[in-house]
This record gives sequence, C-alpha cells and structure tokens, in this order.
Amino acid sequence: MSPSTFTTFAAQNGSIAVRTWGVDAAPIVVLIHGVDGSSESWSTVADAIVRRGTEDPGGDALQLVALDLRGRGSADMDGPWGVDAHAEDVASFLATLEEPVVLVGHSFGGHVAARCAADNTSLVEQLVLVDGGPPRLIPEGMTAQALADGALSNIVPNLEAKGVSADAVTADFHSMVGDERAARAVFDVPQPIDLVRAELGVAPTLPAVVPDVVVEEMKAAGLTLADQVVAGATHFSVLGDHSAAVVEVISG
Repeated sequence: MSPSTFTTFAAQNGSIAVRTWGVDAAPIVVLIHGVDGSSESWSTVADAIVRRGTEDPGGDALQLVALDLRGRGSADMDGPWGVDAHAEDVASFLATLEEPVVLVGHSFGGHVAARCAADNTSLVEQLVLVDGGPPRLIPEGMTAQALADGALSNIVPNLEAKGVSADAVTADFHSMVGDERAARAVFDVPQPIDLVRAELGVAPTLPAVVPDVVVEEMKAAGLTLADQVVAGATHFSVLGDHSAAVVEVISG
C-alpha cells in the first residue's frame, strides 16, 4: 500500500484526524468515510490513485486527504454528532486550505459532504458522492426510526473491534435518515455532483442504497448531476474490489 501520513486537526466541534497520501501542494481531494468507517476505508482507492499518478508522470498528481470524523479512528470520541456537526468540522478544516477542493463522501459521508458543500460554496469546487448522500428510501410501512434501528442492530455489535463509538454511529445514522435537513442536504448543493452508486446493496441480496427513483428525483430538481452505476458492486465493494469507477472519477 502507498505510504500515508497522519496528523490531527482541532475542528470546530473537537479534534478530527487527517490522513494524507500523495504530493504536497497538488490539487487536493478530501475524502469522508461512511458511518462505521474511518480514513482507512479509502486505502484501496488512494493506493490506486497514487499508483496511477506514479505510472503516468504526465498526468495530474493529487493530494488525497481522508478524515477520521469524531467518534472514529484517531479522532476525538466525544459529541456532538450528526450530519450538521460533522459538516461543520469538515468546513473548518477546508477553510485552512489554499483553494477549493473536490469533496468526496461515501455512504453517511456523502450526507456530510453534501451538507458541507451546500453551506460552504467557496470551499468546495466539486462534489463526488459514492453510494450515499441522496436521501435513503424509507420502505412503505416503515418509519425512519425503524429503518435506523434495524440497520444499527447489525452495525453496532461490530464497532468495538473497529475502534468506533457506538454512540456516535447511532446518533449519526438517526441524523442521516430522520433529520430532513440532513437527509435531503443534496438538494441544496449548487456545485456539480458526480454520483457513483453500487448496483447492489450492503449485501448482494439487498436492494441498492441509492435506487433509480431517488436519482430521478435529483434530476427533476435540476441538480447538475452525472450518474454512474457500478455493475456487480455492493455498498462496500465500490470502495474495494469494484473501486475502479471511483478512482476514475476522482482522478478526473
């Protein structure tokens, strides 16, 4: 794997961790992980982009910056949590950079990225959403609370081994599906959006996290949207074995 460096940053609501790959002073791409992930979630994508830049000296080198949101990895474990609080942290970091960035979010990180982009248009040049960011579709007969509780019953038991706060994940998931401002942040985004979505769900037998009907709603709302479905990819393999499309979009 390509080497990376780790630092901490005193963000608005508490310290976050910053993992960097690539060369200094290159165009910067900032990566935000999913609800139970960390900066490590981007290692496969980052390794491919760094390797690509090495093999093509004539191409544009990139500096990749992946964040550990509070409650994960090497960041503070304390709240406040929720899409808005994390978006404030990300914005406070982006404000220290010299130029607007490409902001990339996977899953829950897509909601954080969308909220940050919508509220800080001078800091974000382009938004890339990887199987997350558009509102989650609530199945007929189910509430947002029930959807969150069902998903968390599968997620929370595995968090201790990942060094992830169960309280943070619980608060963040409920924010993502139950808070209308957070759930629909993408509709406030004026920047161009590249949406890369998995054909399959969190498991091969489950429906897609971002279905066609939600994408059609985004198009009808007049968003500047490029939409790409990755055949055979699940919600998680789109950052792993099926990450070629994500690498291509970020590399430009």
